[in-house]
Amino acid sequence: MEIYDYVQKQPTPPPPIGSDLGYSYKDSYEYSPNDSWLWIELFIITDRHNRELAKQLEIIRATGAILIISNQHGFAIQPVIDPAGRKGWTCVEQYNAERKYLFPYSNMLIESLKQLRAFYENYFNTRK
Repeated sequence: MEIYDYVQKQPTPPPPIGSDLGYSYKDSYEYSPNDSWLWIELFIITDRHNRELAKQLEIIRATGAILIISNQHGFAIQPVIDPAGRKGWTCVEQYNAERKYLFPYSNMLIESLKQLRAFYENYFNTRK
């Protein structure tokens, strides 16, 4: 089999989802595909407020984090801890060292997480 035949038979990957501002986002964390669509939406929401915040969230997600429902802010970011460092942060301290870069954007992030929750609830309410 020629390389051309192999490549031709492979499905075309979906394109990255873009924000209103023209930047394309994709979820680089392969170990939690269930919340991938929520992360992409969070990247887009935060990009509207501040591109640096969106980039920092991409780093946190790519290293290892999941979104969990929170009554306080809509969603919460939970780090994935893997002592081997293959599927997440090696320890909570490593995550906290990176998370400190989110502190200047705390209010924006909280508002973005609330917007994400509204998006999430609207999505499921329209599918009933």
